[in-house]
Amino acid sequence: MKWFVILLIAFFTWQSFVMAVDSDDALAQQAEAAYKKGDFKSAVDLYQQLIDHGLKNGEVYFDLGNAYYQLHDLGRALLNYRQAEIYMPRDEDLRLNLARVRAQRVDGTIVEVGIAGQIAGLTKDWLTTSELGWLVIILWWLCCGIVASYLWRVDWRKRVRWAIAASVVIFLLVAALALTRLAVDSALKPAVIIDNTAAVMSGPGTDYLEIFELHAATEVRVVEKRYDWVRFQLPDLREGWIEKKSLEEI
Repeated sequence: MKWFVILLIAFFTWQSFVMAVDSDDALAQQAEAAYKKGDFKSAVDLYQQLIDHGLKNGEVYFDLGNAYYQLHDLGRALLNYRQAEIYMPRDEDLRLNLARVRAQRVDGTIVEVGIAGQIAGLTKDWLTTSELGWLVIILWWLCCGIVASYLWRVDWRKRVRWAIAASVVIFLLVAALALTRLAVDSALKPAVIIDNTAAVMSGPGTDYLEIFELHAATEVRVVEKRYDWVRFQLPDLREGWIEKKSLEEI
């Protein structure tokens, strides 16, 4: 009886999983069909449903970004392209679309001047955060293997001495890049302006002085949140406060 109950639970669990997969496949087909027909608003809704169901990958975010781009919503297009970049940073089509949106936004490209941000950006276009983490682990074990060879085989010591030095230097360099990227992304969460025009205030409220404006698809980093306001930092290190509804975090 006990095994029968276990098998019954396993069967219904499997059936639920299969039904969920079939449902997601149907949504994906509907979204693709809507996009091809030029019904971009319906495509946006359907792709968003896929994400809400837990299907989060580079292809879905990329397609959602394309649908928003066709609706001339540069802010949400860039937001979803940046989400896709987390999963597939080396995709050429994605890079082209990111460059296209950045070239069309009102605020243009703001040059990164912060040292930590520049260091963190060195690997962003080539490796995901998890890939960078795995690279650090692989290099660590490579260093351990070379050191073990040095200690175990006396006749190899002259040959592996330089290999030890080189592997340690490479490991420390990659580890420093990984830690810097993790620290920057953790402390200053990247976000994108989604409103066409957003007033930047000197403090968290409309009673403060408006110091400048930002526009859709401008990329910022979140420094602090207070009620319905967010303090952000631009790549050139300018800061200000903006209403929370005017941006979305990546």
